[in-house]
Parts: sequence; structure tokens; C-alpha cells
Amino acid sequence: MGQPMKQIRSRGQIIPRGERKWLLRVFLGRENGKRNYSSRVFEGTYKQAETELTGMLRETDTQTFVAPTAQTLEQFAREWLTSKTDISERTKVDYEARLVQCVFATLGALRLSDVTPQAVQKLYAGLEARGLSPRTVHYVHAVLRQAFRRALEWHLVARNPCDAVTLPRKSRPKPSVLSPAEVGKLLGSSQDDPLHALWVLLLLTGLRPQEALAVKWSDIEQQWLRVQRALVNDGHGHYSLQDETKTDASSRTIGLPKAVLEALQVHRKRQAAQMLLAGKAYERQGLVFATEKGTILDYSSVARRWKAAQKAAGLTPKRLYSTRHTHATIMLAAGADLKWISSRLGHSSITTTATHYAHVTKEVHQQMADLADRTLEQARASLDATKEAANG
Repeated sequence: MGQPMKQIRSRGQIIPRGERKWLLRVFLGRENGKRNYSSRVFEGTYKQAETELTGMLRETDTQTFVAPTAQTLEQFAREWLTSKTDISERTKVDYEARLVQCVFATLGALRLSDVTPQAVQKLYAGLEARGLSPRTVHYVHAVLRQAFRRALEWHLVARNPCDAVTLPRKSRPKPSVLSPAEVGKLLGSSQDDPLHALWVLLLLTGLRPQEALAVKWSDIEQQWLRVQRALVNDGHGHYSLQDETKTDASSRTIGLPKAVLEALQVHRKRQAAQMLLAGKAYERQGLVFATEKGTILDYSSVARRWKAAQKAAGLTPKRLYSTRHTHATIMLAAGADLKWISSRLGHSSITTTATHYAHVTKEVHQQMADLADRTLEQARASLDATKEAANG
């Protein structure tokens, strides 16, 4: 069971509560004749518990001690998100989804003051064990750290437990892309696919799939497309339209290639036939890509249909977001300006684009260097030939 109950300077106690678990108590004084204590559960070695209790006593002496609140992490996090006004509603939904999927089941029922660095570190280790990527763990950490930063500012906790954890090393693998030949093969084999126009739009514009699935016919004027909303997931598998984009830079107007316009024209005729067939049952939301009843397409279903289209074309399936990486990669390899591509993709800065596609820009620069070498070699050969002719 560990060490017996021990008092430190008669104002603090360490009480065993299980294997490597301790109840730390600090005497705060008397109130209405009764002794008033503040308690905190701590996990770790006995020596670590002593250090933690000494810190609590020091905070009491310097009047920086924060008495534990009965509010749980989940209760506080939901209140924090509701009151948060410096992010978009779409980002709030994403934050909540991450907390529901990754945090609440493990730490949600704990009181705020009982969430220790050890508990947070254990949470992150568990997420990695579930197969979640380091990038996802970093995202969860960023959200949780923000929440505790606010709790600290509101004097609900004495410290931010997220400040004392170690995060997994984050690596950035090469984006998964289709080659130009694979793009041609897929678009050629999917002519009769009801979502053929979606595949064309994604591959030839680099739109985020969530943006493409939220496009309305009113957003398209001649050869221009206004990107001004996105499809969002509430964290429970339900999708809805959000009348705002991921960032300010994501709200943009892009030019549509002729192939996209032609595919959309064919698609619109097919959709008109569906509307006639469904009659009054068709929900006229003006969506370019919708179900046979006019409702929002389910993202997961579209992702599955994308993989099926690749298999039908004899290709190794890649995730739906690879369409965006494919467009950017092909444009960069063709020599398109990085700033122009950044604007077209709706990145918040050109640095984001350069970071995502560093491997492509390196290849392009190498190709340019090789071209310069060949040009110089040809110039030298031409000069040598001229000299030989003159001497002869």
C-alpha cells in the first residue's frame, strides 16, 4: 500500500489511496469553528507526492494556492468552448469533436485540479497506442492546453498540466498523390459515375473536399467559383453546412478550367432529371453535389465512392484529400508560381504551401538546375563547334 499517512509541518497530509495514488491535504484554517482543508488526488511515487504537497503548502504561504473546484474537465471544457469567441463555429465543432473522441472518456470525469501532468501524459500514450498519428496527438494537446490556460486565468487551477508533458515527435510524410497519367486514367474510366464531376472539380482545382461538397450553383458565375462555406462534422458523424471557411484565406474566388465547366454542365442535366423524378420530395438547397433527394452528401460515403472509383480504374486507392495534394503537386511540377498556388489552395500563408510541398519544390528546383546545366553544355558545344569551323 506504500507509506503510512504522514504530516508535513502539521498543515499538510499525505494519505495512501492505492498503488502509487495519494490524497494530499492542506489545512487552510478554520471557518465557522470547523477545520477547512483542500484536498487533491495525486498519482506517482511517495517522494513525488511529498514534492507536490510541499508545492501546495508554498502556494498557501504565498497566497497563490487555488482551492480545487468540483467542476469536472468535461464540464469546464464545454463551458469554455461555449464562451470562446475568438474562433469560428466550425473550429469550435472541430475542437469539441477532438475532445469527445480523444479526451472525455479518459479524463472528462476528473475534477480540473485532479488532472495532473502524469494523467495527461498517460492520455497521449493511450492515443498513440490506439494508432492515432503524432499530428493528431499534437492537435489534441493544443486544444487541451488552451482550455487549461483559460482555467488558469480564471483561477480554477494552480498550473497548466499540459505544460509538463512530452509530445511524440511529429513527422510530415510526403502527401499521397496521383500522377498525371493516373488522373487521366481515373477520369477516363469514371465518365458514367454520378460523382464524375466532383472528381474533376477536386483534381483540377485543389479544393478541400469539405469545400467542394458545400458548393452551390449560385457560387458559380461563368468560369469563376466563389468558395465561401464548408461541410462540417459535429463529432458524431452528422454533417451540416457552415457558412464560413476554415480561415479568412480560404474564402476565395478561383478560376475553373474548361474541363470542369464541361463536367458540371453534364452533371447539372443529370441532377435536373433527378429533381423531376423526386418531385416535391427533392430538397432544393441549390447544392451542386447532393443525394437523389437534394440533401447533403455524407463525407464518409463520398470517400468510399472515391476509393471505389480508383479501384475501378485499376489504381491503388488513396484517400479523398489526396485530390488536393495531387492538384498542387502537378501545378508545382509544371512550374506554376508558389504564391499563386497558395492563393488557389486557400492557405493562410505561402509558408504553409512551401512546408506541405517542400519535396515537390526541391524536385522542381533540381529540374531547373538540370535544365540550366544542359543549356550551358549546349552553349559550350555550340561555341566549340564555331571555333573549330573558324580554325578549319
